[in-house]
Amino acid sequence: MLGLPLACLLLVLASYLSNLSLPERTAEPERLSVQEKAQLAEFYHLKAGLGSQVWPGFGERAGPAILYNENYAFLVGAENPPDGWVKVPETSPRGGAWKPLAGETFDGRPICYQRVADPSREIGAFTVRIGEEYAPALGTLEYMRISLAGSMRSSLPPLAAKVFPYRIFPIGTFTAAWHVAGLQHEAFHAYQAAQAPQHLIDSELAEREYGKAYSAKAGAMQEAWKAEVELLQQGLRAANAEEALEIARRFLRLRAERRQAAGLSAGLVRYEGEREWLEGLAKYVELAMWRAASESTAYQPLEVAPGLESVNGYRGFQQGWDEQVRLLGRQYAEEGDSRFYFTGWAQAALLDWLSPGWKDAALQDGVYLEDLLAKAVR
Repeated sequence: MLGLPLACLLLVLASYLSNLSLPERTAEPERLSVQEKAQLAEFYHLKAGLGSQVWPGFGERAGPAILYNENYAFLVGAENPPDGWVKVPETSPRGGAWKPLAGETFDGRPICYQRVADPSREIGAFTVRIGEEYAPALGTLEYMRISLAGSMRSSLPPLAAKVFPYRIFPIGTFTAAWHVAGLQHEAFHAYQAAQAPQHLIDSELAEREYGKAYSAKAGAMQEAWKAEVELLQQGLRAANAEEALEIARRFLRLRAERRQAAGLSAGLVRYEGEREWLEGLAKYVELAMWRAASESTAYQPLEVAPGLESVNGYRGFQQGWDEQVRLLGRQYAEEGDSRFYFTGWAQAALLDWLSPGWKDAALQDGVYLEDLLAKAVR
C-alpha cells in the first residue's frame, strides 16, 4: 500500500533536487555555442534541400539569420551588414553596429554580434529587416529552453513551481528538431516580407488596431469557435479529397454563422484573415518542412559532433504533429491570437487536398486563406 505513494514522493523529491540546478541564464551568452552553430547549419541545409518542395521558391536563397539570447544578438549570412535592424512593421532602426565576433565564423564567414538590452522585445521571434534584406530571428536553443521553463515556473503556484519536472516538459520536448522547425517558421515570415511586404505589414498592423477589440469579443464566441476548431481537427485527419471538401464547406458555413451571430465588424473579420495568413502559413511551412524531412528518403540531416544534440532524423515528427492537432482543439478558449496560427495551418492543409496550386495565389495582396478555400469548394 505504501509503494505507490513512496514512489511518487521520491519522484517529487528528485524533481525538486533537479530544479535546484536548473539554469536561469545561458552558460556563455557572449558567443554562439557549437550546438547553436549546428542548429543554424541544419536550418540552412534543410531550407536549401526541401524548402522549395514545400513552398515554391522558399529554398532558393539562404539569406541572413539572427539567433539571440538574454544579452546578445548574433547575425550570420550577411557581409558587412549595415547598423542595427528594423522591427517590422516599424520603419525606425534599432540597435547599433554589428561587430565581427573575434575568432568565430559560420560557414566560412564572420559571425556578427551586438549587445542588446532585451533581445526578446527589441528583436523578437519574427523577421527583421537589415538594410534591404529580411532575416528570420529566434532565440537560441539554450535560451528558448530557459525562457520556456522560466515562463512556466512563473505561472505556477509557489510550491508546484519548486517541484514541477521542467527537464521533462518543456525542456525535454523542445528538441533540436523543434528548434530547426521554428527557424523555418520565422524564415517563412522573412519570405512573406520579401514577396508580399504590404500584406505582412497589414497583418502586423491588424494586431495593433484590432487585437484588443477582438479579445473583448472572443469570450462570447467560444462555443462557436469550439465547433470550428473541432471541424478543422477532422480536416487534418481527412482520408481523401471528398472528405476534405465536405469539411471545408461545413467550416466556411460555421465561420459565417459565428461572425454574423457575434456581429463582427468588417475590421474584425479582416483581422482574423490577416492573422491566419501571417501566422497560419508560417506554421504550415514549419510543420511541412518537418514532415518532408522525416519522410524523405533522399534528404539526410547534417551529422553533428559527438556530445551534441541532433535532430534525430526528424523522427519525432508524428508525435509533434499529433500534439499540434490536439492543441488545435483547445484554441477556442485561448487568449490572444494563438488560435490563428492553428486555424490558418489547418485551412492550408485542407487546400493541399482541394487546390494543389493554391500557393501560387497565397502571397498576393488582399488574399486570405478562407478566400482560397471558398474558391476551392465552389
